Parts: sequence; C-alpha cells; structure tokens
Amino acid sequence: MKTSVHVTASLIVVMSAMSVAVAAWGDGSTAKPSVVWNAGSGQAIVKTGDLELVIETKSGINARSLRNTRTGEVYADRDYSWPGGVPPEVIGRPKITKQRNGGCTIVFRGKCGEIEITQSFCASGNEPGVIVEQITIHNPSDAAIATADFKCGFSKCIRDNEAWKPDAEMHFSPVPYRRETNGAMQEFPLREVAEHGTQYGGWMESPQPSTIWGAEGWVWNVNGNALLLAKYNADAMEWSLMEPETRGSETILRFGGAGQWKYGHPEAAAKLAPGSSYTYGETRIQALAGDWTQAYYAYRGYTESKGCKFAKGYNPPIHWNELYDNEYYSKVVDYCGQFFAPGGGGFCAEFYAKNKEALNRYYSLDLMKGEAAKAKELGCEALYMDPGWDTGLSTQVWDAERLGPMDQYVKMLRDVYGLRGVSLWCSLAGVPPTIGDVSVCPPEARVIGKDGNPVPLLLCQASPAYIDTKEKRLLELCKNGAVFLMFDSNQYSGPCYDPRHGHSIPSTREEHARGLMELARRVRSKYPNVLIEMHDPI
Repeated sequence: MKTSVHVTASLIVVMSAMSVAVAAWGDGSTAKPSVVWNAGSGQAIVKTGDLELVIETKSGINARSLRNTRTGEVYADRDYSWPGGVPPEVIGRPKITKQRNGGCTIVFRGKCGEIEITQSFCASGNEPGVIVEQITIHNPSDAAIATADFKCGFSKCIRDNEAWKPDAEMHFSPVPYRRETNGAMQEFPLREVAEHGTQYGGWMESPQPSTIWGAEGWVWNVNGNALLLAKYNADAMEWSLMEPETRGSETILRFGGAGQWKYGHPEAAAKLAPGSSYTYGETRIQALAGDWTQAYYAYRGYTESKGCKFAKGYNPPIHWNELYDNEYYSKVVDYCGQFFAPGGGGFCAEFYAKNKEALNRYYSLDLMKGEAAKAKELGCEALYMDPGWDTGLSTQVWDAERLGPMDQYVKMLRDVYGLRGVSLWCSLAGVPPTIGDVSVCPPEARVIGKDGNPVPLLLCQASPAYIDTKEKRLLELCKNGAVFLMFDSNQYSGPCYDPRHGHSIPSTREEHARGLMELARRVRSKYPNVLIEMHDPI
C-alpha cells in the first residue's frame, strides 16, 4: 500500500503546551500494546511485550530510544539517523489508530529536505514484543527528485574515540545464512560492522565491496536473549541493513529504517517523479527470549504469515532426471565453447548441424524410453527432461520429428511406465554458458543497446513480444501434458533501451523480474495444476 504525504494548511496543528498524556486505548496495562502521546513534551512511547520505543518530536521526528524493559538492554541510544543528519520537520500531530486485534499504530509526517516522510510504528495485538516500522518518501514538487542516496535508521553508539562500548561485543548473525554456503560461520561482534566492510556478488560475478551489511534479517544475541531485525518487501528486492556512521568522536551503528543496497535495490526508490511516492518494505523488530534459533523460528513464522510457504495440497512429482545419464548436455556445452569463442562463428549453419546430430544420437525416443524405465523402477512419478527435448536451444517447441507428438509421448509415459507426466527444463534466456539464440523470438524481443543497435545473444524478457511468444509456447506444452516447468537461464539480460517495449529507459532488473512473473502468471491462470520452479531472475 502506498501512502502519499501532502502538505496543506489544515495539517499544520498548533500543539498544546499543556503536558497531557493521551493513551491510544485501554487501562495502560503492559500486558497489551500501548501508545502514549504527550502533546506538551512532544514525546510518544510505544510499548509491546518487552519492547519500549520512544519517539521525540520537539526537534523533528526522532525515534531515539529502543530498549528491552525486561533485561534493560538498550538497542538504540542515539538520535535516529536521517539524511543530512537533521530530523524531518514535523507536519501536524501524529495519528494514532487502534486495530481490531488490540494492536496500535502511530504515524508521523515530516519534511526532510526536498522530500516528505511518513514513518509509522505498529505494535500488533497478536504478537507481543513486535514493532513494525515502515517508511514512505514523497515528492511534493513538480520536478523529479533523485532519492537513491536516501537512507535512515535507528542509531546505537558502539565506540567513542578509540574506546569500544561494551555492547560492541554483542554478537549478531544474518538470516537465513548463519552458516554461509561456503561453510563459513557468520557470527560476529557488532564492532566488525565498523572495523571493516563486507561484499556481495552474484553468479559468475566478481565480489563487490560495500560498507553496508545487508541480509534478509539480522539476529542480535545478548545474555540469552535475541533481537530480530527483518525486512520484507513483496514488490521489490530490499534488505535489512546495518552501516557505521561517524558523529563527532562517536561511531554509530545504523540499523532498521530503509535504504538501497546491492545494485541499487529497491530500484523504484532511486527517483521520485513529481507527486509520486515510494513505500519501502516493512522492518520487523522483535524481542525474544532465547538465542538465534528462536529468532530463526520467529523469522520463518513471519515469512509464512506473508504467504511465503507451500500452498495447501502442494504435492510435486518425484522426478527422474535423464541429464546425468545422457551425454547430450556435455556435448552442447562443448559446442558453445567452440563456436562462441572469438572467431568461432556463433549460431551458424555448422553449429545447428552439429547440435541436430547430437540430438539424434543422444536424445532419441528410444533413449528417453530407457530413462522412463529407470524412473518406473525407482518409483518416480514424472520424467524430467533437461536440455534436448525441444527443436533447438531455448525454443520451447516440442521436437515432434524426433520424439513423436507430445500428447502421444505423454500418454506412453502414463500407460507404459505409470508416470504422471513429463517435466520440462525451459531455458528462457540462453543455454550454458548463458548464450541465447535470439532467432527463437521475433526481432521485436531483442535487447537494444544504448546506441540503438541489437545486443548480440540477448532477448529482453520484459518486452511484450518475448512474453507473448513464450506464453503461447508454454501453454501448448501444458495442453499436451507437461506437469512441471523449470524456468531457468532467466537472469537479467539488460539493460535494454528499446522504447517500444514499454519498460523504463534503460530497463531495470525489477522490470525484468516482473516480466518473468507475468509469464508464470499467464501459464498458471490457464493451467493452475502445472507447477513452475523459477530460478533467480536477478
């Protein structure tokens, strides 16, 4: 949900000088969430479970204190970090609302340089000890504003001059990779965020250095208790961030809040058109008794509450994958290495002839029957067909000349081998090593470079011509008995500069990902029982 912030005279409210506490509801019991707003002091206090958040407003919107009232642990102890080091000038008085579940939300509005800010804090009535923060930025002007540098968050002092604070030794871990994919343990004292940066990278990419530490969530561990800091954005790629700042003699750790990371995501937050807004993903702040394991369970429950789980009745077929007993894949990789080396000829007549010869030799109907027999013997439910089932690299057109009509092929799998159907690998952008044959789609689907010329070997997966072409072919496969589709080789292939495609100029990673999701949506809308596994589109 997007929230726009507009400045009007009616929003400018003169606050009473009287020190009057206004409770959101209830009897003030700490057993349920509460918000107390004191108009005289300009202070709001949010309490839920063991968490207490204090927001000061006399000098601007300043969520400067976050602590655990049961243990005394202080998580935020300095002024909230805003761009330029100046808290947003308050617009009006905060809005406090009560939820049906007994929770409450307080919303602040303010002016931060050229942009306007909405910052909300929500304490759910269903989950004690949880505060959800959300940030919206708005452009009230009639000109576009660059906002890529916008970042904000809570502040914790971890060093004064050269002396580390005791809490600098508090350990933290990322979620979900406490142990990284290379086996390395990822548990560090907080001071390491200030002592050195980190890095990120992608498949076949060099590591990129960064002063920002990003993850889907973080767990702070202290004295047998944990603090979970998790980020969730259903519309874009966004992470929970931590970064050191210098304020005078102090080193501050910024956390929570919002900002960009990793290739400039979320991309839509980089620039605001006149009158437009961007709402960052929510930050979940949760105090837990226990260690990182309890925080991991809480994070899993949180994402499942957002719908990140298998649907009821999810029952994927057990596959037999013919790839590992089939020589075709290694042959086509070798051909790509030969023909796409400098001076190799690329997708030429000789390449197509060699590929067809290899298909006839290593991917014949008789060989696939042999693989189906293995599937039956092992009790599998579907035959998974990796590269080689279609007429050419990335076509998604069933090779009936070599394998027979697809509907008859699937009937044979069911009648003779007792399999539910066939599962198909779909190379949507290219083949190993990410080489795409652009002839499989209309010319209108090509990636166009900044110079106005087509980029070799790349298709724009955000283009209507690409999505329409692939939709038609995938629906034909589903009609003839495909039970499972693997969307692979679908990584970002841009940027594309073709204005006819309807995407931004240049195209963005998020638009690329949305194109693939639209393709999946179209297939599932016609064939809801066909399962799709989509690999990382970024």
